[in-house]
Amino acid sequence: MILALVLLAASVQASGKEELFTHAAAQRLFEQIGLGFAPSARSSPVVQDDNPFTLEMIPQDLSKSLHSQCLDGSGYGYYVRRALSPSAQDKWVLYLQGGGLCVTQVDCEARLKGDQGSSTWWQPMMGDKDNVVSRDERNPYHDWNHVYLKYCSGDTWTGTNEKRPGAFSLYFSGFNNILATVAALRRHHNFDAASDLVFAGSSAGAIGVNNNCDFMAALLEGVNVRCVSVSGLFFPRGTNALWLDRIGVGNLTAEIGSFYVTTLFNSHLDESCLLHAREHGDPGFLCWNAAYLVPHIGTKIFFAQNMWDSIQIRQILCRKDIHYARCPEQFLYDFKRNTIETIDLVAQGRDDVGYWIPSCFAHEQNMCVLTETIVNDYGLGEALREWEDESTPAPRLIDSCVSSLPGVEPCNPSCHGCGPETPGR
Repeated sequence: MILALVLLAASVQASGKEELFTHAAAQRLFEQIGLGFAPSARSSPVVQDDNPFTLEMIPQDLSKSLHSQCLDGSGYGYYVRRALSPSAQDKWVLYLQGGGLCVTQVDCEARLKGDQGSSTWWQPMMGDKDNVVSRDERNPYHDWNHVYLKYCSGDTWTGTNEKRPGAFSLYFSGFNNILATVAALRRHHNFDAASDLVFAGSSAGAIGVNNNCDFMAALLEGVNVRCVSVSGLFFPRGTNALWLDRIGVGNLTAEIGSFYVTTLFNSHLDESCLLHAREHGDPGFLCWNAAYLVPHIGTKIFFAQNMWDSIQIRQILCRKDIHYARCPEQFLYDFKRNTIETIDLVAQGRDDVGYWIPSCFAHEQNMCVLTETIVNDYGLGEALREWEDESTPAPRLIDSCVSSLPGVEPCNPSCHGCGPETPGR
Protein backbone atom coordinates (compact mmCIF):
# COMPACT_ATOMS: atom_id res chain seq x y z
CA MET A 1 0.00 0.00 0.00
CA ILE A 2 2.70 2.48 0.97
CA LEU A 3 4.65 1.80 -2.23
CA ALA A 4 1.58 2.37 -4.41
CA LEU A 5 0.81 5.58 -2.56
CA VAL A 6 4.35 6.91 -2.77
CA LEU A 7 4.56 6.19 -6.51
CA LEU A 8 1.20 7.83 -7.08
CA ALA A 9 2.05 10.86 -4.99
CA ALA A 10 5.52 11.24 -6.47
CA SER A 11 4.15 11.32 -10.00
CA VAL A 12 1.73 14.11 -9.07
CA GLN A 13 4.37 16.06 -7.20
CA ALA A 14 6.77 15.83 -10.11
CA SER A 15 4.40 16.89 -12.88
CA GLY A 16 1.03 18.09 -11.65
CA LYS A 17 -0.57 16.48 -14.71
CA GLU A 18 -3.67 14.30 -14.60
CA GLU A 19 -2.35 11.70 -17.02
CA LEU A 20 0.44 10.64 -14.67
CA PHE A 21 -1.98 9.38 -12.03
CA THR A 22 -2.55 5.65 -12.00
CA HIS A 23 -6.16 4.96 -11.13
CA ALA A 24 -5.47 1.31 -10.36
CA ALA A 25 -2.83 2.33 -7.81
CA ALA A 26 -5.21 4.80 -6.21
CA GLN A 27 -7.92 2.15 -6.07
CA ARG A 28 -5.60 -0.27 -4.27
CA LEU A 29 -4.73 2.48 -1.81
CA PHE A 30 -8.37 3.18 -0.96
CA GLU A 31 -9.13 -0.51 -0.60
CA GLN A 32 -6.23 -1.10 1.75
CA ILE A 33 -6.83 1.87 4.05
CA GLY A 34 -10.56 1.20 4.10
CA LEU A 35 -11.85 4.65 3.16
CA GLY A 36 -15.48 4.97 2.18
CA PHE A 37 -18.54 4.71 4.37
CA ALA A 38 -21.01 1.95 3.60
CA PRO A 39 -24.37 2.04 5.38
CA SER A 40 -25.81 -1.11 6.87
CA ALA A 41 -28.52 -2.93 4.99
CA ARG A 42 -31.80 -1.20 5.66
CA SER A 43 -34.88 0.31 4.12
CA SER A 44 -36.52 3.65 4.74
CA PRO A 45 -38.83 3.43 7.77
CA VAL A 46 -42.57 3.63 7.31
CA VAL A 47 -43.68 6.88 8.95
CA GLN A 48 -46.85 8.50 10.20
CA ASP A 49 -47.21 12.18 9.35
CA ASP A 50 -50.11 14.59 8.81
CA ASN A 51 -48.42 16.05 5.74
CA PRO A 52 -46.05 13.39 4.40
CA PHE A 53 -43.81 13.46 1.37
CA THR A 54 -44.99 11.22 -1.47
CA LEU A 55 -42.59 9.21 -3.62
CA GLU A 56 -42.80 9.89 -7.35
CA MET A 57 -40.63 7.81 -9.66
CA ILE A 58 -38.93 9.43 -12.64
CA PRO A 59 -40.88 8.60 -15.83
CA GLN A 60 -39.20 5.89 -17.85
CA ASP A 61 -38.56 8.09 -20.89
CA LEU A 62 -36.73 10.66 -18.75
CA SER A 63 -34.77 7.97 -16.93
CA LYS A 64 -33.60 6.56 -20.24
CA SER A 65 -32.73 9.85 -21.92
CA LEU A 66 -30.99 11.33 -18.87
CA HIS A 67 -29.37 8.07 -17.64
CA SER A 68 -30.97 8.37 -14.22
CA GLN A 69 -30.81 5.42 -11.80
CA CYS A 70 -29.51 4.18 -8.46
CA LEU A 71 -26.26 2.24 -8.04
CA ASP A 72 -27.92 -1.07 -8.91
CA GLY A 73 -29.73 0.32 -11.96
CA SER A 74 -33.12 0.55 -10.25
CA GLY A 75 -35.24 3.55 -11.15
CA TYR A 76 -34.75 6.90 -9.45
CA GLY A 77 -37.45 8.96 -7.76
CA TYR A 78 -37.98 11.90 -5.46
CA TYR A 79 -40.21 12.71 -2.49
CA VAL A 80 -42.43 15.76 -2.90
CA ARG A 81 -45.10 17.68 -1.00
CA ARG A 82 -46.70 20.83 -2.32
CA ALA A 83 -46.74 24.21 -0.63
CA LEU A 84 -49.20 24.85 2.18
CA SER A 85 -49.49 28.58 1.58
CA PRO A 86 -51.13 30.01 -1.58
CA SER A 87 -48.42 32.68 -1.60
CA ALA A 88 -45.69 30.01 -1.72
CA GLN A 89 -46.94 27.95 -4.67
CA ASP A 90 -44.01 29.13 -6.81
CA LYS A 91 -41.35 28.71 -4.11
CA TRP A 92 -39.33 25.51 -3.88
CA VAL A 93 -36.71 23.76 -1.76
CA LEU A 94 -34.72 20.93 -3.36
CA TYR A 95 -32.80 19.01 -0.70
CA LEU A 96 -30.01 16.53 -1.45
CA GLN A 97 -29.72 13.77 1.15
CA GLY A 98 -26.25 12.93 2.45
CA GLY A 99 -24.71 9.59 3.33
CA GLY A 100 -20.98 9.42 2.66
CA LEU A 101 -19.59 7.97 -0.53
CA CYS A 102 -18.36 4.62 -1.74
CA VAL A 103 -14.90 4.20 -3.21
CA THR A 104 -14.22 0.45 -3.32
CA GLN A 105 -16.14 -2.46 -4.76
CA VAL A 106 -16.83 -3.84 -1.28
CA ASP A 107 -18.41 -0.71 0.17
CA CYS A 108 -20.24 0.18 -3.06
CA GLU A 109 -21.81 -3.28 -3.27
CA ALA A 110 -22.76 -3.07 0.42
CA ARG A 111 -25.00 -0.13 -0.46
CA LEU A 112 -27.08 -2.32 -2.75
CA LYS A 113 -28.48 -4.03 0.35
CA GLY A 114 -30.21 -0.86 1.53
CA ASP A 115 -31.94 2.34 0.51
CA GLN A 116 -28.69 4.14 -0.35
CA GLY A 117 -27.98 1.85 -3.28
CA SER A 118 -31.37 0.75 -4.55
CA SER A 119 -34.80 2.35 -4.79
CA THR A 120 -36.40 -1.07 -4.27
CA TRP A 121 -36.01 -0.39 -0.53
CA TRP A 122 -37.85 2.94 -0.60
CA GLN A 123 -41.24 3.46 1.02
CA PRO A 124 -44.12 5.25 -0.76
CA MET A 125 -44.23 8.03 1.86
CA MET A 126 -41.76 9.84 4.09
CA GLY A 127 -42.28 11.95 7.21
CA ASP A 128 -41.06 15.39 8.21
CA LYS A 129 -37.39 16.30 8.58
CA ASP A 130 -35.40 18.50 10.96
CA ASN A 131 -33.86 20.64 8.25
CA VAL A 132 -34.88 23.12 5.54
CA VAL A 133 -37.74 20.88 4.36
CA SER A 134 -39.43 20.81 7.77
CA ARG A 135 -43.02 21.99 8.16
CA ASP A 136 -42.16 23.53 11.53
CA GLU A 137 -42.45 27.33 11.54
CA ARG A 138 -38.91 27.63 12.88
CA ASN A 139 -37.85 26.70 9.36
CA PRO A 140 -38.00 29.84 7.17
CA TYR A 141 -39.11 27.65 4.25
CA HIS A 142 -41.72 25.67 6.16
CA ASP A 143 -44.66 26.49 3.86
CA TRP A 144 -42.82 26.14 0.52
CA ASN A 145 -42.91 23.24 -1.93
CA HIS A 146 -40.49 20.61 -0.62
CA VAL A 147 -38.59 18.07 -2.72
CA TYR A 148 -36.35 15.55 -0.97
CA LEU A 149 -33.88 13.75 -3.23
CA LYS A 150 -32.81 10.46 -1.71
CA TYR A 151 -29.16 9.53 -2.15
CA CYS A 152 -28.68 6.17 -3.85
CA SER A 153 -25.65 6.76 -6.08
CA GLY A 154 -22.76 6.90 -3.58
CA ASP A 155 -21.02 9.57 -5.69
CA THR A 156 -21.58 12.87 -3.81
CA TRP A 157 -24.19 13.81 -6.42
CA THR A 158 -21.57 14.36 -9.12
CA GLY A 159 -21.63 11.09 -11.07
CA THR A 160 -22.47 10.86 -14.77
CA ASN A 161 -20.95 7.54 -15.81
CA GLU A 162 -22.48 4.54 -17.49
CA LYS A 163 -22.25 1.03 -16.11
CA ARG A 164 -18.73 -0.15 -16.92
CA PRO A 165 -16.13 -2.55 -15.50
CA GLY A 166 -13.92 0.28 -14.22
CA ALA A 167 -16.76 1.46 -12.01
CA PHE A 168 -17.38 -1.96 -10.40
CA SER A 169 -20.19 -2.54 -12.95
CA LEU A 170 -22.39 -0.10 -11.00
CA TYR A 171 -24.13 3.13 -11.94
CA PHE A 172 -22.81 6.40 -10.48
CA SER A 173 -25.54 8.77 -11.65
CA GLY A 174 -26.05 11.36 -8.91
CA PHE A 175 -25.77 14.37 -11.20
CA ASN A 176 -28.06 12.70 -13.73
CA ASN A 177 -30.60 12.12 -10.95
CA ILE A 178 -30.69 15.84 -10.19
CA LEU A 179 -31.31 16.62 -13.87
CA ALA A 180 -34.04 13.99 -14.11
CA THR A 181 -35.77 15.32 -10.99
CA VAL A 182 -35.85 18.85 -12.42
CA ALA A 183 -37.24 17.50 -15.70
CA ALA A 184 -39.95 15.51 -13.89
CA LEU A 185 -40.92 18.50 -11.75
CA ARG A 186 -41.27 20.58 -14.89
CA ARG A 187 -43.52 17.96 -16.43
CA HIS A 188 -45.73 17.20 -13.42
CA HIS A 189 -45.54 20.14 -11.00
CA ASN A 190 -45.33 23.34 -13.05
CA PHE A 191 -41.73 23.84 -11.94
CA ASP A 192 -41.15 26.19 -14.89
CA ALA A 193 -43.29 28.73 -13.02
CA ALA A 194 -40.94 28.74 -10.02
CA SER A 195 -39.89 32.14 -8.73
CA ASP A 196 -37.55 30.97 -5.95
CA LEU A 197 -35.41 27.91 -5.30
CA VAL A 198 -33.35 26.99 -2.26
CA PHE A 199 -30.94 24.27 -3.36
CA ALA A 200 -29.72 22.61 -0.17
CA GLY A 201 -27.99 19.51 1.12
CA SER A 202 -26.05 18.04 4.00
CA SER A 203 -22.76 16.10 4.08
CA ALA A 204 -22.45 14.31 0.73
CA GLY A 205 -25.54 16.27 -0.28
CA ALA A 206 -23.69 19.49 0.48
CA ILE A 207 -20.77 18.36 -1.67
CA GLY A 208 -23.39 18.02 -4.40
CA VAL A 209 -24.69 21.50 -3.64
CA ASN A 210 -21.20 23.01 -3.79
CA ASN A 211 -20.51 21.38 -7.16
CA ASN A 212 -23.91 22.13 -8.69
CA CYS A 213 -24.96 25.45 -7.15
CA ASP A 214 -23.97 27.65 -10.09
CA PHE A 215 -25.16 24.99 -12.53
CA MET A 216 -28.65 25.08 -11.03
CA ALA A 217 -28.72 28.87 -11.18
CA ALA A 218 -27.80 28.75 -14.87
CA LEU A 219 -30.22 25.91 -15.63
CA LEU A 220 -33.15 27.73 -14.01
CA GLU A 221 -32.74 31.08 -15.69
CA GLY A 222 -35.04 33.72 -14.22
CA VAL A 223 -35.44 31.85 -10.92
CA ASN A 224 -34.02 33.36 -7.73
CA VAL A 225 -31.67 30.48 -6.84
CA ARG A 226 -29.65 30.36 -3.62
CA CYS A 227 -27.81 27.49 -2.00
CA VAL A 228 -27.44 26.09 1.51
CA SER A 229 -24.40 23.88 2.14
CA VAL A 230 -24.44 21.99 5.45
CA SER A 231 -21.33 20.07 6.57
CA GLY A 232 -20.00 19.78 3.04
CA LEU A 233 -16.55 21.36 3.35
CA PHE A 234 -14.49 18.38 2.19
CA PHE A 235 -11.77 19.58 2.75
CA PRO A 236 -10.69 22.90 4.30
CA ARG A 237 -7.71 24.60 2.65
CA GLY A 238 -4.29 23.61 3.95
CA THR A 239 -5.60 20.42 5.56
CA ASN A 240 -3.45 17.32 5.23
CA ALA A 241 -4.09 13.72 6.20
CA LEU A 242 -1.71 12.91 9.05
CA TRP A 243 -1.09 9.40 7.77
CA LEU A 244 0.11 10.92 4.49
CA ASP A 245 2.25 13.43 6.36
CA ARG A 246 4.05 10.49 7.95
CA ILE A 247 5.47 9.49 4.56
CA GLY A 248 6.05 13.03 3.37
CA VAL A 249 3.17 13.49 0.94
CA GLY A 250 0.50 15.07 3.15
CA ASN A 251 0.33 18.07 0.83
CA LEU A 252 -1.18 15.76 -1.80
CA THR A 253 -4.24 14.81 0.27
CA ALA A 254 -6.66 16.80 -1.91
CA GLU A 255 -5.04 15.70 -5.17
CA ILE A 256 -5.14 11.98 -4.41
CA GLY A 257 -8.72 11.97 -3.13
CA SER A 258 -10.13 14.25 -5.83
CA PHE A 259 -8.43 12.38 -8.65
CA TYR A 260 -9.71 9.01 -7.51
CA VAL A 261 -13.36 9.88 -6.89
CA THR A 262 -13.84 12.06 -9.97
CA THR A 263 -12.37 9.35 -12.18
CA LEU A 264 -14.53 6.66 -10.59
CA PHE A 265 -17.72 8.73 -10.78
CA ASN A 266 -16.97 10.59 -14.04
CA SER A 267 -17.93 13.65 -12.03
CA HIS A 268 -19.72 16.71 -13.34
CA LEU A 269 -17.83 19.66 -11.81
CA ASP A 270 -18.34 23.42 -11.58
CA GLU A 271 -17.62 25.15 -14.92
CA SER A 272 -16.08 28.34 -13.53
CA CYS A 273 -13.77 26.28 -11.34
CA LEU A 274 -12.73 24.13 -14.30
CA LEU A 275 -12.01 27.27 -16.32
CA HIS A 276 -9.83 28.61 -13.49
CA ALA A 277 -7.97 25.30 -13.34
CA ARG A 278 -7.29 25.34 -17.09
CA GLU A 279 -6.08 28.93 -16.99
CA HIS A 280 -3.68 28.16 -14.14
CA GLY A 281 -2.44 24.80 -15.42
CA ASP A 282 -4.07 22.87 -12.58
CA PRO A 283 -5.78 19.49 -13.00
CA GLY A 284 -9.54 19.87 -13.29
CA PHE A 285 -10.28 17.14 -10.78
CA LEU A 286 -9.23 19.54 -8.00
CA CYS A 287 -12.63 21.20 -8.46
CA TRP A 288 -14.22 18.35 -6.50
CA ASN A 289 -12.28 19.51 -3.43
CA ALA A 290 -14.07 22.23 -1.47
CA ALA A 291 -11.00 24.36 -0.77
CA TYR A 292 -10.34 24.70 -4.50
CA LEU A 293 -13.99 24.90 -5.53
CA VAL A 294 -15.90 27.16 -3.17
CA PRO A 295 -14.14 30.47 -4.02
CA HIS A 296 -15.60 30.06 -7.54
CA ILE A 297 -19.25 29.72 -6.46
CA GLY A 298 -20.95 32.88 -7.68
CA THR A 299 -24.52 32.14 -6.57
CA LYS A 300 -25.82 33.33 -3.21
CA ILE A 301 -24.84 30.70 -0.65
CA PHE A 302 -24.98 29.93 3.07
CA PHE A 303 -22.53 27.59 4.83
CA ALA A 304 -23.29 25.74 8.07
CA GLN A 305 -20.16 23.95 9.23
CA ASN A 306 -18.81 22.78 12.58
CA MET A 307 -15.35 23.99 13.53
CA TRP A 308 -14.22 20.38 13.83
CA ASP A 309 -15.88 17.98 11.40
CA SER A 310 -15.76 14.64 13.23
CA ILE A 311 -16.10 12.53 10.06
CA GLN A 312 -13.21 14.26 8.35
CA ILE A 313 -11.00 14.10 11.44
CA ARG A 314 -11.78 10.64 12.81
CA GLN A 315 -12.40 8.67 9.64
CA ILE A 316 -10.16 10.33 7.06
CA LEU A 317 -7.50 12.80 8.19
CA CYS A 318 -6.53 11.58 11.65
CA ARG A 319 -7.50 7.94 11.59
CA LYS A 320 -6.97 6.11 14.88
CA ASP A 321 -6.26 2.83 13.13
CA ILE A 322 -3.20 4.32 11.42
CA HIS A 323 -0.98 4.77 14.48
CA TYR A 324 -2.75 7.82 15.92
CA ALA A 325 -4.30 7.28 19.33
CA ARG A 326 -5.20 10.97 19.51
CA CYS A 327 -5.01 13.88 17.10
CA PRO A 328 -2.22 16.33 17.95
CA GLU A 329 -3.39 19.67 19.34
CA GLN A 330 -1.67 21.53 16.51
CA PHE A 331 -3.67 19.54 13.96
CA LEU A 332 -6.94 20.42 15.72
CA TYR A 333 -5.97 24.08 15.97
CA ASP A 334 -5.06 24.20 12.29
CA PHE A 335 -8.24 22.38 11.26
CA LYS A 336 -10.44 24.95 13.01
CA ARG A 337 -8.50 27.86 11.55
CA ASN A 338 -8.53 26.36 8.05
CA THR A 339 -12.28 25.71 8.20
CA ILE A 340 -13.04 29.32 9.08
CA GLU A 341 -10.58 30.73 6.55
CA THR A 342 -11.92 28.58 3.71
CA ILE A 343 -15.47 29.79 4.24
CA ASP A 344 -14.50 33.39 4.91
CA LEU A 345 -12.53 33.47 1.66
CA VAL A 346 -15.79 32.92 -0.26
CA ALA A 347 -17.43 35.81 1.59
CA GLN A 348 -14.74 38.40 0.91
CA GLY A 349 -16.07 41.23 -1.23
CA ARG A 350 -19.61 39.83 -1.26
CA ASP A 351 -22.72 40.62 0.74
CA ASP A 352 -24.75 37.51 -0.18
CA VAL A 353 -22.60 34.86 1.53
CA GLY A 354 -23.62 33.87 5.05
CA TYR A 355 -22.21 31.34 7.46
CA TRP A 356 -22.86 29.74 10.83
CA ILE A 357 -19.93 27.96 12.48
CA PRO A 358 -20.48 26.32 15.91
CA SER A 359 -17.61 25.38 18.21
CA CYS A 360 -18.57 21.70 18.05
CA PHE A 361 -16.85 18.40 17.30
CA ALA A 362 -19.50 16.80 15.12
CA HIS A 363 -20.38 16.21 11.50
CA GLU A 364 -24.03 17.00 10.73
CA GLN A 365 -25.68 15.60 13.86
CA ASN A 366 -26.28 19.07 15.36
CA MET A 367 -27.28 20.82 12.14
CA CYS A 368 -30.98 21.05 12.96
CA VAL A 369 -33.56 23.80 12.58
CA LEU A 370 -35.80 22.47 15.37
CA THR A 371 -33.50 21.07 18.08
CA GLU A 372 -30.96 23.80 17.71
CA THR A 373 -27.33 24.38 18.43
CA ILE A 374 -26.98 28.09 19.26
CA VAL A 375 -24.17 30.25 17.89
CA ASN A 376 -23.95 33.77 19.32
CA ASP A 377 -27.70 33.72 20.10
CA TYR A 378 -28.63 32.34 16.66
CA GLY A 379 -29.99 28.91 15.87
CA LEU A 380 -29.57 27.66 12.32
CA GLY A 381 -33.16 28.48 11.40
CA GLU A 382 -32.80 32.05 12.69
CA ALA A 383 -29.54 32.53 10.82
CA LEU A 384 -31.13 31.34 7.58
CA ARG A 385 -34.12 33.62 8.10
CA GLU A 386 -31.82 36.62 8.48
CA TRP A 387 -29.78 35.55 5.46
CA GLU A 388 -33.00 35.53 3.42
CA ASP A 389 -33.69 39.15 4.45
CA GLU A 390 -31.89 41.14 1.76
CA SER A 391 -32.39 44.39 3.67
CA THR A 392 -29.79 43.29 6.23
CA PRO A 393 -26.19 42.07 5.82
CA ALA A 394 -25.78 38.31 5.50
CA PRO A 395 -25.14 36.83 8.96
CA ARG A 396 -21.57 35.66 9.52
CA LEU A 397 -21.56 33.82 12.79
CA ILE A 398 -18.41 32.28 14.25
CA ASP A 399 -18.91 30.81 17.71
CA SER A 400 -17.45 33.19 20.30
CA CYS A 401 -17.48 30.79 23.27
CA VAL A 402 -14.16 30.27 25.05
CA SER A 403 -12.81 26.83 25.96
CA SER A 404 -10.15 25.77 28.42
CA LEU A 405 -7.98 24.92 25.40
CA PRO A 406 -8.76 27.76 22.95
CA GLY A 407 -8.63 26.71 19.33
CA VAL A 408 -8.30 23.03 20.21
CA GLU A 409 -11.38 22.05 22.20
CA PRO A 410 -15.07 22.69 21.41
CA CYS A 411 -16.88 24.85 23.94
CA ASN A 412 -20.47 25.22 22.72
CA PRO A 413 -22.78 23.66 25.36
CA SER A 414 -25.53 23.04 22.79
CA CYS A 415 -23.63 20.69 20.47
CA HIS A 416 -26.18 17.92 20.99
CA GLY A 417 -27.64 16.10 18.04
CA CYS A 418 -31.18 16.40 16.77
CA GLY A 419 -33.38 15.34 19.66
CA PRO A 420 -35.39 12.12 19.81
CA GLU A 421 -38.59 14.10 19.42
CA THR A 422 -37.50 15.21 15.97
CA PRO A 423 -37.81 12.90 12.97
CA GLY A 424 -34.23 12.97 11.71
CA ARG A 425 -32.49 14.26 8.65
